[in-house]
Amino acid sequence: MSVYDNLVGMEEVLDEFIIETIELLEAVNEDLVHLESDPDEELVNRIFRAFHTFKGTCGFLGFTQAKDLAHVAEDLLNQLRNGKLQPSGAIIDNLLASSDWFAQFINDVKEREEKVYEIDPLIEKLKASMGDGAAAEAEAIAADGAHEAEGEAIATDGAPAAEGDGTGNGQADKNEVCIQRLDGFLNKIETELAGADQQITEENAGQLAGQFSDLQLLCSENQLPTIATLMDYTHQFLVAVEKGKLLPSAEGNVVLVEVLHWLHEVLDDGREQAELQDADNSTLLEDLAALIHGEVTSAAVSKKQGDGAAKGVKAAAGGQTIRVDMERLENLMNLAGELVLSRNQLGQAYSTLAAEKTADSSMDNLDQVNNSLGRITTEIQEAVMQMRMLPISNVFRKFPRVIRDLARDKGKQMELVLIGEDTELDRSVIESISDPLLHLVRNAADHGIETPEIRKAMGKPETGTITLSASHAGNHIIIEVSDDGAGMDAEKLVAKALEKGTISSMEAESMSYRDKLNLIFRPGFSTAAKVTDVSGRGVGMDVVSTNIKKLNGAIDIETKVGQGSKIVIKLPLTLAIVTGLKVAVWDEEYIIPFGSIIETVKLDTSALTKVEDKWVIRFRESVINTLYLDEWFSVPVDKDKKDQEYYAVVVSVAEFRYALVVTGLNGQEEAVIKPLGQVLGRIPGIAGGTIGGDGKITLILDVPELVHRMGLG
Repeated sequence: MSVYDNLVGMEEVLDEFIIETIELLEAVNEDLVHLESDPDEELVNRIFRAFHTFKGTCGFLGFTQAKDLAHVAEDLLNQLRNGKLQPSGAIIDNLLASSDWFAQFINDVKEREEKVYEIDPLIEKLKASMGDGAAAEAEAIAADGAHEAEGEAIATDGAPAAEGDGTGNGQADKNEVCIQRLDGFLNKIETELAGADQQITEENAGQLAGQFSDLQLLCSENQLPTIATLMDYTHQFLVAVEKGKLLPSAEGNVVLVEVLHWLHEVLDDGREQAELQDADNSTLLEDLAALIHGEVTSAAVSKKQGDGAAKGVKAAAGGQTIRVDMERLENLMNLAGELVLSRNQLGQAYSTLAAEKTADSSMDNLDQVNNSLGRITTEIQEAVMQMRMLPISNVFRKFPRVIRDLARDKGKQMELVLIGEDTELDRSVIESISDPLLHLVRNAADHGIETPEIRKAMGKPETGTITLSASHAGNHIIIEVSDDGAGMDAEKLVAKALEKGTISSMEAESMSYRDKLNLIFRPGFSTAAKVTDVSGRGVGMDVVSTNIKKLNGAIDIETKVGQGSKIVIKLPLTLAIVTGLKVAVWDEEYIIPFGSIIETVKLDTSALTKVEDKWVIRFRESVINTLYLDEWFSVPVDKDKKDQEYYAVVVSVAEFRYALVVTGLNGQEEAVIKPLGQVLGRIPGIAGGTIGGDGKITLILDVPELVHRMGLG
């Protein structure tokens, strides 16, 4: 029978397990890298609790191999906590390998794939890290835990506690026995659940209720009244299931898992402080009360108080959080967009009416309502947008591990500095920027930072520094990846491009300094002497450029030979709402997103030149391609207007510059991007449309695609 057959009806539990494990793994990777350079007791405790959570939850769900691996990793971390081992590079390597295994395992769980994994070699490495004596001690501890689960441990079945020696150790012994008894009860409960296919049933509810009744008594005897109350509520719920007043349910399983997780945290804290401390968890009490009174909902069960690394149970400084399905959030975003459009139309209608009607009390009231609705709509729009925002730390936190692994692989000394991790941007942008940043960081480590010997000979510190920073600039986010390495030589880039046949000698002679640097974004271009698993395949920087184009962003390079390089990326905060410049193309209007615009200039048509059937214009130090929007969109031209003024809107697409020729600049417009629908489908060069206050539809340009479609990308 498949393990997933035993989890039928527990889909919510399984999905919650997946989400929380992914969050914990991200934190574990970050903490392990920091632990290697800064052996901190709190870091060890956090990592230990994460693997403790893996062990407990995997055991509850029936993932035996995952539980076994987590158990051995937990033993190793316990040795670190007790000071019997120090976090060496080998130990960190093995713990990171365990984290990687869990990442692969959780991906398989997502797909509901059941596999038999070859984990014995990894388990042996973890045991070897502890040393023979420590490994034997760990096995003894594990054996003792198994005996406790069978009711054989001291003081877990009501045996008298130690009396002490009369010198002040009596209280310490009593605390130790209390901790042992709580651990014994938890082992019994988890064993009972494991024997019942991990589910609460009418048959095992009575046995479980008895265990929680004993737990309540234990907590009351040891002056832990708040925990005792939670145990009493859990006991009441299980009795209701036993008596048939409540049916076994996935919701009940979720709450019981949370109670057990929370008790393990209390137990861990007690071990650290050598004494159990009373603790409150009002959320679990509310969930249990809702279960007992038949008022439980999936929202109540999925609600978490979380700091991300504590299994979503303890209260965070920012208050309570709740998980929301992304489909619901997207629907809310669409409704907010519709509200913005209706607000604009109401404002336009009021302005028209006010111009035609003499002011009176009804007009004053309408004016107040219009202003109030406009303010509330703006606040709703901003609130919904804020719900979609995530800190860029979700991307940044993976890179310390990347740099650590690359430094060991390449024999380099490197330090990663992260700045602006709390900078927020839309989740859609977060998801799309991860791969480009990974390429940039790996390139900086492989191509930029020199070996310690070379750096020392150049008078540099042997340890190279890579800095990854993020900051807000208006409605955009600026991300910079810089290093103090070798820098880029523009002339060497040109020579390499000529050698590979990427450019012609004539093209090389006419290239500006920026154009030469931008050669690294050409498909297939690489300066690596040999192909490695890090770089040199000629696709890394091309991928960066392509993805930045898709996000309507811009990318720029600053570099100095021997001193380092800086890659600067400018991205819109969100892809759902765009602020742009409304431009006229004869009798039609379009919106060009501000994120793509560099500047606008009045165009002297005599400055235009045709080269190989394409219009070009000199802009600053470069010659840039020029697009006539009326030609592309087949807009009727008023040939009678011989004195028609033209404007060039200079835009950037990744690292390149172009000029869009229009006949008028009609001001700023905040637009909610709406798809054109199935009838019109995908129109080349158009990102979508928006409805203006006058009710007319204005098309929003997709500048990167427009450039690509016209053969200029």
